[in-house]
Amino acid sequence: MSEPTNLHRGPAVPLLWAVLTVAVLLNVLASAGVLPLAVGIVCGLVTLGCATALVVARVRRR
Repeated sequence: MSEPTNLHRGPAVPLLWAVLTVAVLLNVLASAGVLPLAVGIVCGLVTLGCATALVVARVRRR
């Protein structure tokens, strides 16, 4: 059985990590009161979606 490599995971996983990072940072700013509440809610939903997609991608690679 061969080991999975990073070449087989495609560009989606690094893109999801980048979007997740930006969404978390914006969510922190919204929680601190720098950004409006609506931005925090949207960023929270994006964070949840990215985290879910990353978990699903990890489980499918096993």
